[in-house]
Amino acid sequence: MKTTKGEIFTRKTKKNGTVYVLRYQTNGQRFTITLKDELGRPITNKRDATKAADQHLAPITIKDDAARKQAIANSYRDALETAKELEEANKPKTPLTTMWQLHPWNVNTRGNTERDLSATSVKDNLSQWTKFTHWAEANDVLFAEDVQIDHVKAFRESLKALSNARINKITLCCKVMFDLSDIDPNPFKTTTGRLNKDSLRQKAHKPQGRRELTVDELERVCQSATGELRTLLAIGMFTGLRLGDACRLTWRNIAPNLKKITVDPSKTRYKNNSVITIPVHRALKRILGETPMAERAGDVLPELAVLYNKDKVQVSRKIQRHFIENEVQTHLSGTGGDTGTRAVVDVGFHSLRHSFVSNCARSGVALNIVQELCSHGSPEVQKLYLHNSLTDSARAIDCLPDVTSTGGDTDTDKRQELANIIEMLPAEHIPAVITFCNKLTSRKTQ
Repeated sequence: MKTTKGEIFTRKTKKNGTVYVLRYQTNGQRFTITLKDELGRPITNKRDATKAADQHLAPITIKDDAARKQAIANSYRDALETAKELEEANKPKTPLTTMWQLHPWNVNTRGNTERDLSATSVKDNLSQWTKFTHWAEANDVLFAEDVQIDHVKAFRESLKALSNARINKITLCCKVMFDLSDIDPNPFKTTTGRLNKDSLRQKAHKPQGRRELTVDELERVCQSATGELRTLLAIGMFTGLRLGDACRLTWRNIAPNLKKITVDPSKTRYKNNSVITIPVHRALKRILGETPMAERAGDVLPELAVLYNKDKVQVSRKIQRHFIENEVQTHLSGTGGDTGTRAVVDVGFHSLRHSFVSNCARSGVALNIVQELCSHGSPEVQKLYLHNSLTDSARAIDCLPDVTSTGGDTDTDKRQELANIIEMLPAEHIPAVITFCNKLTSRKTQ
């Protein structure tokens, strides 16, 4: 039969003085242990010694086997929790100022795919992270483990002059930095569930895309541009490439006969089969052909490529200045300047990409082909680039059959139908229609 006996007595030690010791016997075996507190220090008073002895003897004094096993499991769990608390208490804190040096955000992981970020993206991430470290230093928050949800909310409030989209990007950057540094719990983690005092939600925002340029605006900015800027605008207008891909386009991307451009867009490079081939429009072919064959090596736009790699913002500003000089309003009405509200960019180089998509759609190019040319990930993304005018809608309505008329089409109806057809024709086909109409007219007068 299992029996257990125990007694408490004191023992003098050189290091800790008088400490309490437990001696007990179970199943004919005798054990002697020094009683210790939760921090692992020898106990020096009787009350704590009695409590510690009871906790130690509890699992082995229970006669019921199931209860004994549960007591042992509870004791083991408590020991693990105590050990974890001790480890956390003794773990050195992480200074916010060293987190980027130790764990820079220079790699992105999507599913099972990992890709190195471009130098520009890493620079942007560092800039966003620095906003928080500067705020934290100004508010005497020095260590990552000390950052609480209230600090995060106060930091986001300090960014209210920025757009909600930008605030969300900065918050995401901080979350990633805390994840990379294994800070748990992560105060920047957002929730989609029920809100409480410790919840953090993303700022609501509606994606503000660029508007497309009108034909008149396109003619002004393209025809007045000179040098590399003229070529850059033509590339954007006739290929839909993003600014970075357009600036860093090389002659190796362009077929020797100037009939096609093959490029691996930087934004989708991490995907399989991301390379796209774009037929070259005759106007772009004419501009590219101005460069002698012997000089077609390296970057197509060498000066802009260097400037973009050094500071892409300078390239964007150069384009914006050109637009403004040609009387193109680049910001939404009622924003920026003396309005007292943050300027919202409405027109930029990316507007050429919007114009490319819309003009392709208006010319009857199948949307799946446009999606492939622009390397859009989904039709939903492509919808952001389609800008249907009232004329586009009217054309669609005019295509509907008239099922209400009981008689034949009137002369006016037929003339309107012909006008609609001519309006939808590509510009290069109009001269042929005029020639044909002139022939019909001459036959009638003969």
